[in-house]
Amino acid sequence: AREKPQGIYSAAHLKIAPGRMADFSKLLAGAGPLLPILASWRPVAGDPDLVIDLWKGDPEATYSRYAPADARANAFMDPLREVAPNERVVRYFPLPYSPLR
Repeated sequence: AREKPQGIYSAAHLKIAPGRMADFSKLLAGAGPLLPILASWRPVAGDPDLVIDLWKGDPEATYSRYAPADARANAFMDPLREVAPNERVVRYFPLPYSPLR
């Protein structure tokens, strides 16, 4: 929003394993409130197994610091990598005149 700019946005492009979209949806629904995801969608044309999650901030910078895995992180990440083995993160930097700054 113009009143509270986020600064940087990131989009995680997740390639879901064939036939595992329902599993991914359940996993994301369970963890969604704990993650800074603004929106999650699937394109209407193109790859039917692609999901795009829009994040506020830069999750790779936030979560890239080394920390030993704990049971809670493993409970989310292990099933996530089974249903979404490929992920690509794209960063969006609003231009100086953008209302999203």
